[in-house]
Amino acid sequence: MSLPTSFISSTIRTRTAASRVGIASSHQPHTSRCVAQRRSFASSSRRRSSESSGPKEHGQNPEGNSSSSQTKSGKAKSPHALFYSDTLPAMIPVALLGSAVYLGLKLLQQQLATEKALDEANARIAVLELRVEQLIQLRDERNSAAETAKLPPVIDQQKSSRWWFAQA
Repeated sequence: MSLPTSFISSTIRTRTAASRVGIASSHQPHTSRCVAQRRSFASSSRRRSSESSGPKEHGQNPEGNSSSSQTKSGKAKSPHALFYSDTLPAMIPVALLGSAVYLGLKLLQQQLATEKALDEANARIAVLELRVEQLIQLRDERNSAAETAKLPPVIDQQKSSRWWFAQA
């Protein structure tokens, strides 16, 4: 015997409506009845809170999960949690941009410090090279003066050739 489709569809509609409202039918197991009751309670409490909160602000979705003060379990969010859930996502791009700017400025500072150190080192090298040139010239002058002082005086060839006879 076949049942008419209108009877089957009406039976399905009444069972789903009963499970939404929390009315347990006689053939549902206990756990599925509890789950259905929890779902209906959560959805009705969400509807009540969204209706009581008044008109929605621009940019909110129908569930209101971005500014709702309740979590999925029905507990109210703390003011700190609401503050951070609203501001933290907006702070992430700012933090990334700030980090990029900071690292860029640190790199620029490091490059400028390196250039300054190189300029100072080159200036010091130039001063030392001048000092070395002065010392080389001074050494050459002293060596030439010492060489002229060390030269023996010009002696007569006659006296120098007979020096061994003069002592006797």
